[in-house]
Amino acid sequence: KAVFENIIMQPDVLNILTQLPNASNDKVDTLHNELYELLHKRYENLRNSLYVRQLHFHQTDGRSFLRMHRPKKYGDSLIDVRHSIYVANTQKNYIEGFEEGRIFNGYRYVYPIISDGVHLGSVEISVSISALIHQLSQIFKEKSFYFMIHKSLINKKVFDSEKSNYSVSKIDSNYLVDNEVNSHFKQNYTVFMKKLNTQKINEKIENGTITAEEITVKGVNVIATFIPIANIEKNSISYMVSFEKNNYLSHIESEFFYQFLVSILIIFLGLGIAYYLLERSTRIVKLKKALDKLVEQRTQELEHVQEEKIQSYQDIILAMVNLTERRDTYTAGHTKRVAGYAKLIAKEMNYSKKDIQLLYEASILHDIGKIITPDSVLLKPGQLNNEEYEIIKQHVTTGEHILNDIALYKELVDIVRYHHERYDGSGYPYGLKGDEIPPLARVLAVADTFDAMTSNRIYKPRKDISIALDELKSLAGIHYDSKVVSAALKVLSDLTIDTTTSQLPVNELEVERLAHFYKDPLTGLHTVMYLELLLNIGINDVYYEYLKIISLKNFTKFNSLYGWESGNRALVQMATLLKKQYPDAIIFRVFGDDFMMLSQKVINVEKEHLQNQVTTVCEHPISFDIEDKRLQNKKDRDDFLIQLQTTH
Repeated sequence: KAVFENIIMQPDVLNILTQLPNASNDKVDTLHNELYELLHKRYENLRNSLYVRQLHFHQTDGRSFLRMHRPKKYGDSLIDVRHSIYVANTQKNYIEGFEEGRIFNGYRYVYPIISDGVHLGSVEISVSISALIHQLSQIFKEKSFYFMIHKSLINKKVFDSEKSNYSVSKIDSNYLVDNEVNSHFKQNYTVFMKKLNTQKINEKIENGTITAEEITVKGVNVIATFIPIANIEKNSISYMVSFEKNNYLSHIESEFFYQFLVSILIIFLGLGIAYYLLERSTRIVKLKKALDKLVEQRTQELEHVQEEKIQSYQDIILAMVNLTERRDTYTAGHTKRVAGYAKLIAKEMNYSKKDIQLLYEASILHDIGKIITPDSVLLKPGQLNNEEYEIIKQHVTTGEHILNDIALYKELVDIVRYHHERYDGSGYPYGLKGDEIPPLARVLAVADTFDAMTSNRIYKPRKDISIALDELKSLAGIHYDSKVVSAALKVLSDLTIDTTTSQLPVNELEVERLAHFYKDPLTGLHTVMYLELLLNIGINDVYYEYLKIISLKNFTKFNSLYGWESGNRALVQMATLLKKQYPDAIIFRVFGDDFMMLSQKVINVEKEHLQNQVTTVCEHPISFDIEDKRLQNKKDRDDFLIQLQTTH
């Protein structure tokens, strides 16, 4: 977005694109060369600093106008082979995601270019799969990554001159690999790739499901994990495969085999002694007891090894749950609270101890599928739109797939699979009704909903227990089983819920996790969204009532005189100065060239002193106005929010 706003949507670029729709072929060539000369240095900077592969402009009819990485190749039509370009130029909507291309495959961000209401074409800013694998390899140094894409797409979409860059995958002949992308694949994993059960893998690949295979070669265990990558059109057309040595499993198996062998030898030795002593009747009884004790001891040892293996599986799954919870502060407390509520309700309904324990474990794992939910959806500080809601709903089937492959959790699968079904059939993912929904899944549904209603979210304050229970009561027999609701009304009415918890970030790690929503990418200051949030709900019931607004004067003229890069540097320097001078204030960048400082105490700012400091740190003179506001009560805050939103 920053590249689009600060490089593409600038007067010098728009001036060239405005001439394009009515230009002759010769004029198109001239404009093409002018735009390349204008942007090529900036493009090189983007390649080196942000791993940008393509900066690609298209005309309104979908024809390529300028590929910055291959400027001599243009004029070909992309409207029928690139869904993203079709959307940007026919629907005039922004679109992003993985997409195969005529030259390379990668994650593409495609914007329609509209100036003064006139559609001038579109632009693609993209990152290659090579860059992604490079980043993954830096993070997971023990792993090696292998990318493959279905050959039908390569045959259909890639330029003939580029097809020589691909070769047949050693895993599945229906898939091809980009030779450049996979040039850094660690060759020591090749021998394991050849040992894959390709028939089994191919069946799962065709179903577009995540799968993993264990391969053993000369006593070395390797795990190959296949992760499907869906394109912009929601089709799983490629796979990222990771290879990693499984040293822990090798250790367990070798230790198990050693103990098993020792046990067999001891048993045979014992039997030999028994055979010898059978001839001496006076010692037969003593020998039998000794052998029984020996066999029992070794059996216990073998059972202990098996229990350790089971515990390892549980540890892995719980580690995945913890990983999901650490991504989202709401989810962290949510699973434990839901498990506690579900246990109380099940006890009231006289379920057996076994069923209660089963329900408790399912409650802990019910949101494990959110491990694949993108941060932009999972951590969104606001209501989800329809598309985002469809994405979050996928956590149910993902959790089902994860647990279904582990024998230890077979009994839990139905509870997790159906906990979002509703009594009237309005739930998901299968639309079950009434008694079609398993009883324990109905209990989990009520506990899950109750916690959602009584928990603070960034965009929604919690409901009082009494209000939440009244709402559950009104939905009994509609969304929820009436018997479950009756039990919930009895056991949940006297609860004490911690009302101080909040999803607001409380440390630097959590601030960075929400940076996508709350941090200005240029200056590192907070955004207007965070300002609105603080004025709406405060932090720990502390409201900030002193506001100082610093408005830069004629900053558009400043950009015109000295250039956008100078303007950006000035904004960054201004932000750095304000953070240093006023450490007790929360500082925001709003509307591009305005700054606001919010605090609990009066902020003393001497305009002349600040003006001298700004002049010192910036390359060119900048003037500004300062306005003070005091937001003493809710009405003041609401009035200012209305003014802020109207201006925005």
